[in-house]
Amino acid sequence: FRATIQILQSRPVVLDRYYHSTTAYAIAKDSGFGIEKHLPSKGDPLYSWPNDLLRPSAVVFLTTEEKERDERMNIRDERTAEENELRDSQMFRKRIMEAYRRINLEGGWVEVDTGGTQEESLQKAVNGLKQIDVL
Repeated sequence: FRATIQILQSRPVVLDRYYHSTTAYAIAKDSGFGIEKHLPSKGDPLYSWPNDLLRPSAVVFLTTEEKERDERMNIRDERTAEENELRDSQMFRKRIMEAYRRINLEGGWVEVDTGGTQEESLQKAVNGLKQIDVL
């Protein structure tokens, strides 16, 4: 465990999904059907980061238009049951996205619209991380 802490303190570590992913999905699933207003309200303890879980310096939340997302998924041809559920229910996807946004990180949040090229998306992420003094 100490070695892991030393690595985390000495260099950047990038994860694809973490606490946000599982929590946002569970909250959106539990909130039933419909729009975001059925989610627990902003500030609800469900959105608080657990005290015993390592907190990231930043979260880069990647978004794109539904049409673009669907085209990318078709190219990858790697649809999971969860991906199909997101494709089939735009309301469920909206609830997940809003739950992500409500999870409290106290400023360590960068949201990037990936509708452009990969290079443009990377630059947006880098600029966002610089704005919150992570880079």
